[in-house]
Amino acid sequence: MKSLILRILIIFLVVIVLISIVFQIYLKFTNDYETYIINISKIERKCDANGIIFKDEVVLDFGNETIIKNLHKDGTRVGKDSKIAQTYKTKEDALKYEQISILEDELEDLEKSRDDKLMKNLDFVGLDRQISTAYDRLLEDINERKISNINEDKRKLMSYLNTKDVIVNKKTDFEKSISQISNEIKNIEKTMNMPKKIISKHSGYFVGSTDGFEEICSIDSVDDSNLEEFREFSKKISNKKQTDQKKVKIITSPKILFKAIVPTKKIVNKNINRKFRIKFKETGQEVEGYLQDLILKYDQKYGIAIFEIYDMTEKLASLRKSDAEIIFEELYGFKIPKEAVKVNEKNETGVYVLDLAKMKFKNIDIVFEDEHFVICSKDPKDISLSSKYIKNFDRVILKGKNLYDNKRI
Repeated sequence: MKSLILRILIIFLVVIVLISIVFQIYLKFTNDYETYIINISKIERKCDANGIIFKDEVVLDFGNETIIKNLHKDGTRVGKDSKIAQTYKTKEDALKYEQISILEDELEDLEKSRDDKLMKNLDFVGLDRQISTAYDRLLEDINERKISNINEDKRKLMSYLNTKDVIVNKKTDFEKSISQISNEIKNIEKTMNMPKKIISKHSGYFVGSTDGFEEICSIDSVDDSNLEEFREFSKKISNKKQTDQKKVKIITSPKILFKAIVPTKKIVNKNINRKFRIKFKETGQEVEGYLQDLILKYDQKYGIAIFEIYDMTEKLASLRKSDAEIIFEELYGFKIPKEAVKVNEKNETGVYVLDLAKMKFKNIDIVFEDEHFVICSKDPKDISLSSKYIKNFDRVILKGKNLYDNKRI
């Protein structure tokens, strides 16, 4: 009996769904209304910008004859009196020191592999997968001639293989291997001039190259130049790094300024010190920035905005010039074409929707509009009136004749 009732219910539900589908198809091919199904969307209010990044930077010049090895990535925070680079007398010294570094890494891996405590915490299941991945990466870098990656790939693979030797109880003579590598390091050190450590006298953010604009693009150099003057200044600036001299620099302040050309009508009503999001197209990076100043003339199409940024990263540390998007606000709501918006006899703003066999007028709360669309709040101001407002997946009428509430279709 229960199974019979269940079958009847299932059949009933299937029939209802089929009727609904058939009815929607019927509406589509029998009425003269052009419709649009709405859904909740994320909309960004934004404008395009083009500008220059100003920073406080100190350049360290080591001269053309010096071979330099930087010890940090761009954007790395370094303290005063910290080691930021090494210099070598000859190219051969630099190569030998690189060889020593590789051997020291191998030595460290061997010492870890013989550590019983490390074995107890090892993920044995994933070890073979790590070996396979390291081997594939090594072959790939060899085929693509990525010389700088090959030694690191080889070191990781050997470390995993040594660890596996310990797991399967193979006899691995770690002491002999460690002794051999230690002696090899000592022998290389006897044939070379050891590198000189470069200590930074400044704290800040390390950058391993310069662009030649450090002085004219300092924070103190941000002036009140007008639009045309700034455009001419911008033509001289590029992101090209200097390669003729051996230089590095320290960005001494976490504050940087982005001075940019922006559309006047998009920025004119924005408050000073308000927080925005800035997406740099040159790097694809998005950071927060605070509007510090506006230099505008209301009769000009474009003006200048200056933003403060406190978010140092590797890409931003070496960036000087970029197009960008200034994102003022994120809105979540219903995006409706303007042609669908109507005003009824009660002077209420809303849209007509198809509701089964009837046309219904539903209210909307517009929070933003442009030439083509309105953005409507997804929730009515008064929840008790929610039945009178549009909801997700309503079929809004864009075009049609003789529209009125409760009209049968």
